[in-house]
Amino acid sequence: MKCREIMEIIEELFPLDSACDWDNPGLIAGDGESEVRSIMVALDATEEVVNAAAAQHVDMLLTHHPLIFGKIRKINTDDIVGKRLLKLIQKGINCYAVHTNFDVKAMASLAASMLGLEAPEVLEVTRVVDGVEEGVGRVSDVYESSAQIWIEKLKASFELENVIVYGDTDKIVKRVAISPGSGKGMLEHAVAKKADLLITGDIGHHDGLDAVESGITVVDAGHYGLEYIFIDYMAKVLEHKCNDVRIITCKAGVPYKIL
Repeated sequence: MKCREIMEIIEELFPLDSACDWDNPGLIAGDGESEVRSIMVALDATEEVVNAAAAQHVDMLLTHHPLIFGKIRKINTDDIVGKRLLKLIQKGINCYAVHTNFDVKAMASLAASMLGLEAPEVLEVTRVVDGVEEGVGRVSDVYESSAQIWIEKLKASFELENVIVYGDTDKIVKRVAISPGSGKGMLEHAVAKKADLLITGDIGHHDGLDAVESGITVVDAGHYGLEYIFIDYMAKVLEHKCNDVRIITCKAGVPYKIL
């Protein structure tokens, strides 16, 4: 298949105009007319992933997070991002990202389903299409239980060894919000939606303090911890839609260790 044909399939399911305006999804580097016989799916285009893509001679690297977010003035081996871009280009590997357009169209609902949330509503509305709200994260009423029980359910559902918790683990929870990825800006939406528990990632010291003061228990499950579900989901989509294209997954894991 042509790279452009695969892009059309992806963008029909996850339209670029459903992404947030600050985002940079789409073809990051490559040739839309090139032939694609194999695709590697990963969360990030790290050096490890790029090297794996090159070693396995794939024609396309599909990631959740875009390799390029801001301006790039130079592409050379002295720059971290430039070094990866240069290798992808030299190896003829198309680099494509499906980011907040995936978050809006699939990630939030998938995460909520894995956690067992029923009939969830959008946590942060990013746009309204034909009267239907779309956006990031989900929130739902749940059966009353302690935050600790939901934390254990989260760890089991997402196969997490550990999480960071801000707030009271004995707190009785009646309403749960989940927002995979960086959740620093999601606290205000969780408060507005009257959530008792917010599950997200990338919560810093001051965000944690604000959460405790707001009366919400916040679980930081890590950026990778909640978003790695993108990999298998996208692989299945591609396997179903792209006949005769070999699909490979690369799960690099969390980029840190807890000692």
